[in-house]
Amino acid sequence: MSWLSLELAPNADERRGRAALEASDAGPAGRVGAVLSAGTVPIDGERTYVASTPLGTLRSDRVRSLLATGLVPRRFSGSAASAYLWAGSALESIVAGVRRESILPSVVRSASVSLSDVEDAIRAAVSGKVVRYDRTLGARALVGLLRAHDEAPTLIQLSCETAFADAAQELPEIFDAYLLHADVPTVSGFESFVIATVAQRLFHVEFVAATGAEALFGFGEAARLAGRRSRPRLLRRRFRPAADSLDVDGSRAAEIAGLAGAPIHRVSSILAVLPTQTRDAVAHFGPRDVPSGLSRDAHVASVWSEIASLDDAAGERSSPAGLRVLCPFVRRDIRELAHRLPPSVRFGRLGSGGPLARWAATDPVRSDVSTTSSDERWDAACRGALRSRIEAAMGAAAQSPVFHAEGVTTALARFRAGTHGWTGRRIATIALLAGYLERERLEPEPSG
Repeated sequence: MSWLSLELAPNADERRGRAALEASDAGPAGRVGAVLSAGTVPIDGERTYVASTPLGTLRSDRVRSLLATGLVPRRFSGSAASAYLWAGSALESIVAGVRRESILPSVVRSASVSLSDVEDAIRAAVSGKVVRYDRTLGARALVGLLRAHDEAPTLIQLSCETAFADAAQELPEIFDAYLLHADVPTVSGFESFVIATVAQRLFHVEFVAATGAEALFGFGEAARLAGRRSRPRLLRRRFRPAADSLDVDGSRAAEIAGLAGAPIHRVSSILAVLPTQTRDAVAHFGPRDVPSGLSRDAHVASVWSEIASLDDAAGERSSPAGLRVLCPFVRRDIRELAHRLPPSVRFGRLGSGGPLARWAATDPVRSDVSTTSSDERWDAACRGALRSRIEAAMGAAAQSPVFHAEGVTTALARFRAGTHGWTGRRIATIALLAGYLERERLEPEPSG
C-alpha cells in the first residue's frame, strides 16, 4: 500500500483531486487544511517523489502511484534513462517532471564526527533486529560491531547464492511477482526481492541487511584499482573510441584509458554497467545527467565510494508484502556521518574496507562461502530460468523507437555466444529498463 498527498493549489477542484488520489492504490482520501492525503505516510521513510500538477503539488513514496492519479504525464527523461543504463538503477526519477526528495530528518551538524559516532548510529539502527549473515565483509562487520558492544545478534545465514539456489524452481514466478511489486525494477532490486522472498518463507521475520556497506567504505579490488595513479604521459592523445561500440570490454577499456587524466570520470567508467559508446549503440536517450549531490571532490576514494553507492542508495529495497528489510548503510543519516569522517579514517588504504575490516575481525569466519559472483548468477538465470522473460523484453526493445534495433539484437546475440563482455547483468539491465518503459506506457519528452 502506497501513500499520496496533494497540496491543493488556489481554486483547485477538490473533487477532482480526491478522485485522482483514489485512482491509485492508496485508498480513500481525506483533507487537512489545503492538503488531501490517502494512505499512511511513514514517519521514517527514506524518500518521497514530488511532481507539480495543475491541481497542486503531488507527493508519494512510489512513482507508480503518481502516474496512477492521471495528473502526471507519462513521459520519460532521456537523460535519466541514459543514467539508468550507466549505473543499473534510476539515479533520478525516470519519469519527466518527477523529482526525488528525502523525508528523513536532517542530520544534526556538529563540529566534528568520529568513528564512534558512526558506530553508535549503526548500532542504534539495528539493535535487537535479526541480521542477514553471509560472507561479505559488510555483513561480517555488522555482526562484529554488535558483538564488540556485548550484543549477541540473531542471525539468518542466507547468502544471495543460497537464496537463488533455494528458489531456482520458482525463479520465473518470483520474477513476475517482482515486476508487479517493484516501483522501478533493477538487477540489485530483484536480488533483494529473491532473498526477502526466501527469508519470509523460511524465517517469517524482518531483518537487517548490510547492503551498501562495502561501497560506503571503499572495499574491494575495483576500489583499489580506481585509486591507482595513472602513469603520466608527456604527449596526451585524443580520446580514441573503440572500433566496435558493441564490444563492451573494448569500449570500456578505451574509455578508461582515454580518461586517465580525469580521475573522477575514469572512476565513473570503471564502475559503469554500460560504457558511453555501448550505451549509445543500444539506445538513443542522449547524454546522461550527473546525479544531483554527487561530489566533484578530487579525492578519488570519496568519489569512488559515492559512485559505487549510487545503486544502493537509489535502488528500491524491494520485498514481498509485509516484510521489511532494514539497510542501515543506505540510510541518509548514517551515510552523511560516514562522509564527514576524515578519508584516512573512513577508508584506510583504499580497497581495504577501512573500519569494516576492523569490525569484521571480531566475527568468526563461517563456512557458508559464496562461490559465484553476481555476474555468474545472472548469466545462469538469463540463459536458464529467466531466458524467455529476458528475451521477450529484449525483443520488445528491438521494436521500440527509443532503442536501436540492430544494437539490441547484436547485444543479445553476443550474450548468447558469451563474447564481447555481454554478461547477464548487462542484458538484464537493458531488458528491465525496456520493460519498465513499456509497462508504464512512457513516451519520450517532446523535442525542442
